[in-house]
Amino acid sequence: MEIFSYLIHRFLFHGILWPIHKSHHISGHHIFELNDAFSVFFSLISIGLIFSGDSWAFPLGLGMALYGLLYFIIHDILIHKRFLRITISNRLVNHVKYEHQNHHQVVDKKGREPYGLFVFFKPTDFKRNKNVND
Repeated sequence: MEIFSYLIHRFLFHGILWPIHKSHHISGHHIFELNDAFSVFFSLISIGLIFSGDSWAFPLGLGMALYGLLYFIIHDILIHKRFLRITISNRLVNHVKYEHQNHHQVVDKKGREPYGLFVFFKPTDFKRNKNVND
């Protein structure tokens, strides 16, 4: 699900859907923001897939639901502290917070890596570093 999330966030949310997603990048988050419409939309798709009766749709819908739950806990609660003020300090959570804050450094449509939540690399990390000894 992270690959789909990355692609949707990078090319749709920071593309044609920027007028909606921008509400998430403006400082001073509120309990609800226009960007939450995406969560409602994907939740409805997930529920539809789970209850569709198709053998291929159930695991996809369940995967979407589990990803959405983890996203809600990590992104909305732990990183942005939107619904609960819980503080967990461990290496993994701190790294996700750092990377996400990096993404929010720029408040414009172009955005800034990383666009995913659980993938901690940037595409530039795969460029080969040349050094003198090569």
